[in-house]
Amino acid sequence: MRTVFSRHGIPEIPSCPGERMKHVSGKMGKSADLKDRVIQALKTVTDPETSMDVWRMKLVKDLEISEEGEVKMTFRPSSVACPLGFSLAARIKEAVKGVEGISGVRIRVDGFLYAGQLEKLLEEMDRREKGGDDAKR
Repeated sequence: MRTVFSRHGIPEIPSCPGERMKHVSGKMGKSADLKDRVIQALKTVTDPETSMDVWRMKLVKDLEISEEGEVKMTFRPSSVACPLGFSLAARIKEAVKGVEGISGVRIRVDGFLYAGQLEKLLEEMDRREKGGDDAKR
């Protein structure tokens, strides 16, 4: 990409923050691409009651991806006693895990009556996948 200069001879900064970061560091470009792919995966998980995806419904927040590909996010079901909370969280986890370059997915659950139970279930999914001894309990 070529550098554009203002009439005062100062390099102009691209309007999109992601674009600017791609110029500063190749790693940021890869990280931004990975985040875009995670968001696309989240858009494939739909709430059957609304037919809207969890990203558009803003049920997923605080999305962070480490350089190692570890994803952290907060899932907040649409209601405190959402009957689909457990299945949506599991589908979110599976969709994000399927993105190339992702090494793990940690989901914090917020604003849900059964948040503690759901977080334990999601951790159990990780243990079972890794084949740990705790998976048999």
